[in-house]
Amino acid sequence: MSLDLSKLQNIQERPDGKIIARCPACAENGGDATGNHLIVFPDGKYGCVATPNDKGHNKMIYSLCGARTVGGEYVPKPISIARADTAVGGRRVLGRL
Repeated sequence: MSLDLSKLQNIQERPDGKIIARCPACAENGGDATGNHLIVFPDGKYGCVATPNDKGHNKMIYSLCGARTVGGEYVPKPISIARADTAVGGRRVLGRL
């Protein structure tokens, strides 16, 4: 699981290969004003220094800026039909078509 770096803000590349950026999960909740909570290691692993062992926080980071690749090519995240069916104000939209 890697991140799409084009979706990150305040990216700073360090000489050791690490990337520091604004944590999208913290930013979603109004946090990380300094833009330095997210660390991405050269091997692609990442984490938020504000919540180092919070797997839910890491899942939120991936859901906001995760990159899906197949054979080295980016593949957009598919939308499920079940989600699309109730996407408009919680009403069933596709069921009426």
